[in-house]
Amino acid sequence: MLLHRSTAPRHARPRRRVLVVGLLGGVAGAALSATPASAAPSGDPFAALRQCESGGDYTTDTGNGFYGAYQFDAQTWHSLGLSGLPSQAGPGTQDSAAQSLQAQRGWEPWPACSASFDITRQDVEAVVTAANTRLRGGGGVDGAVHAAAGPRLLQASLALAPCPPGGAVITEAFDLAPVRWVIHAVGPIYRGPQDAATLASAYTQSLARADEVGATSVAFPSISTGAYDYPLAEAAAVSTQALCGAVTAVQSVLLVAFSHRVQELWEQALEG
Repeated sequence: MLLHRSTAPRHARPRRRVLVVGLLGGVAGAALSATPASAAPSGDPFAALRQCESGGDYTTDTGNGFYGAYQFDAQTWHSLGLSGLPSQAGPGTQDSAAQSLQAQRGWEPWPACSASFDITRQDVEAVVTAANTRLRGGGGVDGAVHAAAGPRLLQASLALAPCPPGGAVITEAFDLAPVRWVIHAVGPIYRGPQDAATLASAYTQSLARADEVGATSVAFPSISTGAYDYPLAEAAAVSTQALCGAVTAVQSVLLVAFSHRVQELWEQALEG
């Protein structure tokens, strides 16, 4: 779902749209009708996936061959070396199975529910990944981008390493077509409010890399709010201020929210 406030920062041209893509429906500023944010813990795309697929019910049996919180079919479940039916397994086993399948195949096994928060499936010229300083790939968003783009992405990013916190480098997107570019942005490991300038720089440097190659549409994840522990509300404020105030030729910015809470905070920040 697209929720937006058009922005026209002084001195920036052309006019730029900042959009939020996530799991909640509606229009920013209007009443939203969806599952409460508390149903999906912040920073966990698998919680959002469970909520979408089954309402978070690990024991569900739909009667049409799909089982458990992630709606596995029996063949896929058994291909992971597991026995019985998914709905008979405990939450930890189902969570591990979903993570293993996602590491192998990306979000492809869950096309409908993952489309809104899978940054690799957005219709943009450049995708930003939340990279580490060594640019070696990792988990979360970075793992998903590397899995979708293929092994050449790692080869290309390593050639540009290291990248300091607050910086960004750009490579081709390889197998991520039709996306043309991947921007590897390194956010700070959170230590306190003093990290705001470094986080803002990761966003503005990403726009600068996009300008260098002429990319006018860019999709961003929520940088540093996963393993780097940046508080979600603070990160939402810093990122939107940086993106709306940057001088850039980028015309469209997509903020891809992987949880209800991240989406709500970005919407609030854009309307503030």
